[in-house]
This record gives sequence, C-alpha cells and structure tokens, in this order.
Amino acid sequence: MPARGPGQRNEPGDRPAGGVLAPGARVGFLWNPRAGSAGNPGRRRRIRRALDDAGLEIRETPTEAPGQAESLAREHAAAGTAAVFCWGGDGTLAEAARGLLDTETALAPLPGGTMNVLGRELGLPRRPERAVGALLAGRFVTVRPGSVRAVRQPGNAGAAVAARAVGDEERAERPFLSMCSVGLDASVARRVAERERRRRGLAPWVAAGLGVFLTAPLPRLRVRVRPATGGPENTGGTPGNAPEDLSLTACWVGVGTHPRYARFLRLFPGARFGEPRFTATVVRWRTRFAAPLMAAASLAGLLRRLPGVRLLRASAVFVESNDAAADSQTDGDPFTSGPVEIGLGAKPLRLLIPTP
Repeated sequence: MPARGPGQRNEPGDRPAGGVLAPGARVGFLWNPRAGSAGNPGRRRRIRRALDDAGLEIRETPTEAPGQAESLAREHAAAGTAAVFCWGGDGTLAEAARGLLDTETALAPLPGGTMNVLGRELGLPRRPERAVGALLAGRFVTVRPGSVRAVRQPGNAGAAVAARAVGDEERAERPFLSMCSVGLDASVARRVAERERRRRGLAPWVAAGLGVFLTAPLPRLRVRVRPATGGPENTGGTPGNAPEDLSLTACWVGVGTHPRYARFLRLFPGARFGEPRFTATVVRWRTRFAAPLMAAASLAGLLRRLPGVRLLRASAVFVESNDAAADSQTDGDPFTSGPVEIGLGAKPLRLLIPTP
C-alpha cells in the first residue's frame, strides 16, 4: 500500500480495525449487482460468511438503480453503523463515499468491479472475501477526497443541469476517490452510462471507446493549473510545481489522487493517496494517437519523458473548452459537459484500509 501522506491520518493510537469492530458491532454490506463480479451469489455468500465469522451485526443493502449507493450509505451512517463494506466497482465505491462524508461511519472497500483501481492501489486482495479479512486486520484513516464542480459562466447556464442529469440531484459538485478527467475518455464514460447500463465487463467500454475515439471531434481545452505549495518547480516531464498559476492548451487533462488510471496504467506519477495535492497530467497534442501513445509510455515507465505531456503537482485545476461542451468524468462515471474546477474536497472521509 502507498505510504501515508500528510493529508491521510490514522485514527488515535493507530488501533487495529479488529479492536474497533468488536463482535456485535453494526456494519453495512452494500453491493452493486451490476458491477463486475458483484452479481456472483457464491462469492457474496462467502463475503457474508467472513463478516458473520467476525461476529458482526450485518445489514445487507444491494443497490437497485445507478446512483443509489450514496443514499444507502447515508442511511447506514444515520443509523450509527460503524463501517460500510461496499462491494462494487470504483464508481460504486465513490458513490458510497459521498454518502459517508463528514460522518463517523467508515467506508470499507471490497473489489467487485471491472478495474478495481482503488483496491489495487490500497493493496487489497483481488478476492473480496479475502479483502474482508485484510480490512478487519487493518486500520482506520481519515482522508479528504478530491472534488470537481461545474462552473457556471455566461452562455453556460446549463452546466449545473448537466451535472444533475447524471445523478448529482441538486448539486453541481461531486467528490471523487481516484481521479477526474476531461476529454474523450469522459465521452466514452458518458456513452457507456447512456447505452450500456445492463452490460458488464470491458465489452461496453471497448465498443464505446472505438466509437468515440474514431469519430468524436478532439476537444480544445484551456487549462489553468494552480500549483501546490512546496516542492520543486516543474521543468518538463518530472512532476513538480509551477512557480505560479500556469495556463495551457490541451486535448486531455486528468487529475489523480494516486498514480493509477484504469487497471495497469500509471498516468499520475508522483500522486500519493491522502495527500492534500494532486498530480495533474496535461496532454497538449492535437492527435487521436495521444491515448495509445500515453498508454504505451505509461506501461514502459516513460511517461515523464513523453513530449507534449506536462506533469504538475497541483492544488486546483480549472478546465474549459472553446465550445463549452467538453465531457468530464470521475472514477469512471460521467459528471458534466462544460467548464469544471477540480480541487480538494472540504469534507473528510473515514476509510477502513489494510495495514501496510
């Protein structure tokens, strides 16, 4: 698991979770039957058995519709639940986290999606029933997730409406756990959400990706990066701070709270989960080959040396496009179309994570 950053703190005394979740403690078991392996009844029974064996009092709440994990998690917190074991993909985990912000109820992530980016970053076992054991022997930490908000500008009064249309109710702001990006990958996420809700796995993503990257126009983005305090000045491919707010043109920008994007790619080198700053990756090429070039460079460990890519340590990033319609996404779920500001969320989140 990544080293603890300054924004990620252990609970007092660094007590192991097993000492906190004593027999009889109330926990939630929230799962998304549409996410990856989370519809497997045999695996679900094994997760439930692992929780039962720990002597915990369990309330099981499967989701029935996209976006419902947030309200279910909020209900668990209102009932005084000690932790919510959430089994699903990164989008489901992020939804549940939003319902637990600024509460005493911890999010206990169980990998059950297609990518499981957060679980891999935290070092959780791939089998969720084994992840239960790792979490029960782990510890509580408190972090501040990232946050993205739609920015209203003249001629863009519909930004908040677009955000609500993808499930944020009356808010035009959304916290995220792993990453936020603006560009064609966000258009892919929007297409999958609109057309492929009933299909699982990589197939809908591959189909939507081919359609978007072959036919959709490349966005023309204007990016303003607010540097993080402290650290070296950025001089090119090595993540560092700009000496002052930096303005760039780009076709894609991503902000990561940890290095991973999807399963194997590390598009945000230098980011550490729980730190009060991000790595912002800005792609300045105007070519459809940007995505495969970035993927190849990431797999080869050469992203820092790739011309046309800027890696910056940032405390906030503002992104707009010439046509005010570029798509954005968080943790694999679409957010809005239009200008956004990405930064650190104001509310803390309690997490149950494995011991390093």
